[in-house]
Amino acid sequence: MIRLLITEDSLSIVEILKAIFKSDGDIEVVGYAKNGRESIQLTERLKPDVILMDINMPIMDGLEATRVIMSKIPTPILILSSLIKDDDPSISFEALRAGALDIMEKPALQLNPSDKNYEMELIRKIKIVSKVKPIHLIYHNEKNYHTKRRVHIIKDNQILTIGASTGGPPAICCILKNFVPGFPLPILIVQHIFSGFTEGMINWLSKNCSIKVKLAENGEKVAEGVAYFPPCDFHLGIDNSHRIILSKEPPIGGHRPSVDFMMRHVARVFKGKCIGILLTGMGKDGTEGLRAIKQQGGKTIVQDEETSVIFGMPKSAINAGVADIVCPLEKIPSTVINLLSLQ
Repeated sequence: MIRLLITEDSLSIVEILKAIFKSDGDIEVVGYAKNGRESIQLTERLKPDVILMDINMPIMDGLEATRVIMSKIPTPILILSSLIKDDDPSISFEALRAGALDIMEKPALQLNPSDKNYEMELIRKIKIVSKVKPIHLIYHNEKNYHTKRRVHIIKDNQILTIGASTGGPPAICCILKNFVPGFPLPILIVQHIFSGFTEGMINWLSKNCSIKVKLAENGEKVAEGVAYFPPCDFHLGIDNSHRIILSKEPPIGGHRPSVDFMMRHVARVFKGKCIGILLTGMGKDGTEGLRAIKQQGGKTIVQDEETSVIFGMPKSAINAGVADIVCPLEKIPSTVINLLSLQ
């Protein structure tokens, strides 16, 4: 049984959440906090397996509560954020960097039959984060690892790809913030994220990184030193003229966008002149993509177990024998720079 603490100042939302969890025999709501301070107190007393955390609350917000909980009593936290309030997405991603595991939109005040998909996804995410050992939640990327040395290398017709799922946004930030303007490769990134939060993530990354981060546009020619994310519910690919392809092809392994889709495209177009990075996440998306890159002579890097929030995707790639380099998150930027210097 997963013991769940709900932190939410709206009683209406709390009642909706309780109704959702009644339908699942594996989740028990053990407490309810109206603000961040109460959440900290109840976490210390109840020792829940998972915390659902609102962002905008009186007395203490969800970001500050997340910081305190992760420093004192590390507990898996799933952020519930409102897309209506402009500041919610940015603050929510700061909470992810503070140690929260994932993010979802709040439920609608009036659930209808189409919301069953939302209910199933919320329950699925709670079950996923409940399996994360608290020791893994003390994030590894807050140190200053600065590998921001400027790369004086011309790398025509080369590209970097990154794939991530649960725990990915802070890990991606850790990598991108160590690249300076003038980084010699375009960067294609797929991050599994709840629908509607992609643009908020891009805005948050743009504030924290010195290279340009943007939403990819269909037919756009990729540029060096720019990181591209696909819009929600689109695969990200690239054609022979190095222009973005946004595809509505069926999901792969339940994912659209898919890391495998992106990396296979890159491998086919750039052959051995590409680097593929696979980060934290549940499942095996990215394994076949790295295989394609490796078969074409490109280089593959996989995040190690200790610094992964969830070691599913990296472990799948390692077990499949498609990881050239396995290293801690904080060493990935310098590893990329070293690979470029050796070529």
